[in-house]
Formats: sequence, C-alpha cells, structure tokens
Amino acid sequence: MATRFAYKNRKASVLCVKNANIDGEEIADSNAFYGPASMEFSEPACIEDLLYVAYEDGSLIVCRDGSFKSTGRKSRKKSVVVDVAADTSVKNLKYLFPCTAGLNGKVFRTGDDFYLYRCKNYKWHGLGYARRKGFPKGVAYDSLSGESYKTITVGSTEWMAENLRKKVPGSVCYDNKPDNCKKYGRMYPSYKDGMCPVGWTLPAKGDWDQLFTEVGLYGAYLRSEAGWFLDFKENKDIGFSVYPAGWFGRRNSYDEPAFLDLSMRTAWFSYDDAGRVFSIMFDGESFDFSSAVVGSMLYIRCVQKE
Repeated sequence: MATRFAYKNRKASVLCVKNANIDGEEIADSNAFYGPASMEFSEPACIEDLLYVAYEDGSLIVCRDGSFKSTGRKSRKKSVVVDVAADTSVKNLKYLFPCTAGLNGKVFRTGDDFYLYRCKNYKWHGLGYARRKGFPKGVAYDSLSGESYKTITVGSTEWMAENLRKKVPGSVCYDNKPDNCKKYGRMYPSYKDGMCPVGWTLPAKGDWDQLFTEVGLYGAYLRSEAGWFLDFKENKDIGFSVYPAGWFGRRNSYDEPAFLDLSMRTAWFSYDDAGRVFSIMFDGESFDFSSAVVGSMLYIRCVQKE
C-alpha cells in the first residue's frame, strides 16, 4: 500500500491507493481510494515507501531511506481538509496504517466516504464525516410532461435530485400505489431516448464515478435523512436525497418477479463506455454495479452536463 500526501500551512490531502506502482508510468486510478485521504500537520512524517504529493505543484515525492526523494512526476488530484462534526471512538479500522508517534495528533480523512479519524495516544478515533461545501441547487422543468424536478450541481454535472416521474407505457409505481410515484418517482422496464427532459440524458458510469469522486463513494452525503430501515451512524445529505425506494425484479433467477426492498435499497438504469445498459443498486452505504437488468424495473435520474 502507498499513500499520497499534500501539505502546506497545516492543510493537506492524502490519497491512499492500493498496489501503486511508484516507479512506473502510472499510479493506480485516482478514484480507487482505500484509506486516508486527508491529514493536517506542520510537516509530514517520512514513512518509508509512502508516496507524497507536494501541495504547491502536485509533484510526487517518495519517502526512501528516511528522506524525501522526487519521482519526477505529478499527481492528478488533491483534496482539502475541512471541519469535523463529531467525536466518537472507533474500533477495527481498515486500511489505515498504524497510529505511530510521528502521526500522533494528526487528522486523516478516508477517501471512500470522507470520514475523519484522529491519531491520538496511539489509537484511531473517529471524528465524524467531514462537512462538505455547498452544492448549487436548481429546478428542471419538463415541458412535455409538465413535471418539475429539484436539481443539484456536483462538479460540472447537474443532477436531478429526484427520480423521473414521467408517465410512459409500461412504467409503474412501487406496489402499484400512486402515492409512491409522487414520493419516489416511477419505475421503468428500460430507458429510451426522449424519456429525460430536453437537454438531459441518462447518466453514464463515468458520471457516477465523478459524483463519487466529488462527494464520496459511500452514501452518507447522498442518502436521504429519513426512510431507511437501517440506522446509519450519520446522515449528511447534500441535497441528492436518495430514498430507499425499492425496485422490481427477481432477487434470484428462480424467483417470480416482485416489488422488492422498499426502505432497504433502490436502483437506477445507467450505461457503460460501450453503451451497454446496466443497473446501479444502492443500499444506503455502498453502490453495486450490475448488468442484470433483464426483467427488472428500475428508476431513472437524469443529468445535464456543461
């Protein structure tokens, strides 16, 4: 495991990547974070074989034989340290390197979910989720259906903050109850061009990846604050407001199709770089990408890009 740091005036970002090739042309994909993503200090400890990022110019530096050495390359991304919201003891941390004397008192942020930890008295302590910057809100109007939707802009992409409610042949409400369409949107057997409002489209996998890069791979900032069966440790909904709206399909190949997982999960249509349609399922904490969409009825969120 290797870790990348950036530092200046006690502000820093550090991205922990798995199986990084620090001598090759490429480092692991910058979205593949497995551990500490931020820290705060006056000077970083030189931890052997860890990869650091200089704050000023993004140049990559490796700790070798107790001193920092330039690799001659630069990183693609950095993040910033932000305020914390809580102070709770955490056990059984994964992917964090040992809380040693050189790190005592330092604050780290995980790259997958932006959860903060402090190294104190040689033990890791959870500080809660990082407070996130504001994300612009708006409204999208569908002139064909007469529906309007709340929107939220993350990075360069404007997302619908609600599921599509456009009534088309074959679409249904969960449990065939109209009130569920008002609350959760409609479920569709497939996506076809023209279903999203004019100027909007179905999000590709790359759009979801960018969303996770900006907000966090796990769900604290994306799930709604209410409606979930599970009691999550914190909710930090930025306005994306994913409700556990369920889906329709087969849990196993031998099951009959049915309405499933209300209050537990939800699922949408998306597509990959090759144009193949697949589903994204969300359980409040993590996202599962699957190609199993035949016979399923899923929700749709639309995006508009700059």
